[in-house]
Amino acid sequence: MPTLIEVEAPVRIEVDPHAPVSLVRQREIATRLLEQLLDAKRRCAELVGSLNRVDLFGAASGRSPLDPAIASTTSMIEHLDRQLAGTSGPAADRPERRRPVRQNG
Repeated sequence: MPTLIEVEAPVRIEVDPHAPVSLVRQREIATRLLEQLLDAKRRCAELVGSLNRVDLFGAASGRSPLDPAIASTTSMIEHLDRQLAGTSGPAADRPERRRPVRQNG
């Protein structure tokens, strides 16, 4: 029979998609989400370890199932930081790309 393990549910972050949200508020929400993801990853690793089990996904892929969400959220925070700083990000550091000019003939 499977073992039932109760875990604390993460804090819900609800945002009305139709309400204007400032960049600062968006960053606060993303930061809270990142903290929750990192905590969930830590708790999952502890739980798997306490059960003397192997994380099959981690063993096969070399990463946690939460790593893509953590990376995406970190990227979102970096993007918001660039917007708050008034830059457009890495593209601002690159030379402008121009389309080739079509020549008639």
